[in-house]
Amino acid sequence: MRPTRRRFLAAAATATATVGLAGCGNRTVPHGWLDVGAPVGGALRDVTLTTAGPHAVGEGGVVVARQGDAWQTVVENGPAGQGNGLHGVAVTDDARRIWLAGESGAAGAYDPVSGTLTDVSGPVGHTSTWTDVAVAGRAGSERVALLNGSGELLPGRARQGTVRWGELTKPTGGEPGTAVDAVGRTTVVTDAAGGVYGHTGPVDPTERDEAGWTTMGLRGVETAIRDVSAMEPDLITVVTADGAAFDYDGYGWFRTPVAEAALHAVDRRGDDALTTGVDGAVYELADHSWQEADTPTSKALNGCALGTDSYADVAVGDNGTVLERFG
Repeated sequence: MRPTRRRFLAAAATATATVGLAGCGNRTVPHGWLDVGAPVGGALRDVTLTTAGPHAVGEGGVVVARQGDAWQTVVENGPAGQGNGLHGVAVTDDARRIWLAGESGAAGAYDPVSGTLTDVSGPVGHTSTWTDVAVAGRAGSERVALLNGSGELLPGRARQGTVRWGELTKPTGGEPGTAVDAVGRTTVVTDAAGGVYGHTGPVDPTERDEAGWTTMGLRGVETAIRDVSAMEPDLITVVTADGAAFDYDGYGWFRTPVAEAALHAVDRRGDDALTTGVDGAVYELADHSWQEADTPTSKALNGCALGTDSYADVAVGDNGTVLERFG
């Protein structure tokens, strides 16, 4: 598991303090969300935290990362070098390797310390656009799941520098797949019609699997689920296109209205959570209640990631927007 995020200090947005977050040195910076930008003009679609800091992916196959005092481009044209846009990024449990996925079957793994990029695009001949990617396990033996817009999921297992791919399944029954997350041996998939599906199976996707997918929800909900964050098989949060968050506790789902417009992404760790959406919207979970944060942008925010003791919380979005929360 990643380190627990430092508690947010309840201070006014204009107050200042000296902090020691990576990329900031010991400078005096304002509390709250700051627009730090990235050296790209296209949309950034997703972001995650690694041992070497936050990494985000987006249009043209770019991967950008905070390195020192600024965000820099570390991959320019995607795993295959063809400039196919990337829609999803996920990190191993030890935060040592990220997986990327996107258009025309683009897929790959990236080591943020060595800068090594491994291209596995078009796995088993599948070249449809991957809408999201999920990873569970430590780098070198992780389980990977790729989800496409048709609701098809391709499982894989990385080991000894290679990936063993299983067979495509269709957990959504034909509805467009929107997001996937994985924890342990469990994979959770969401779709554009309010569906959530869970599967617990063998670690190696090529082993015989009789279990199949189980429909977990959401009953009576007819709106697209935009993102999912699974902490445990029975602790799951999803956010929707109508601005709601749903929490699953192993028995049922509990709806919380969060925004009046679409939410695009969610990241949750225990009692801490972030969700982002249109018009620069960021909402923070504090004292079991979602609170809207002040942000310096009106750009759509497509991805978010909780920080650690060493790195700030991050939100990324259109036109290369990168927000970080200091303090």
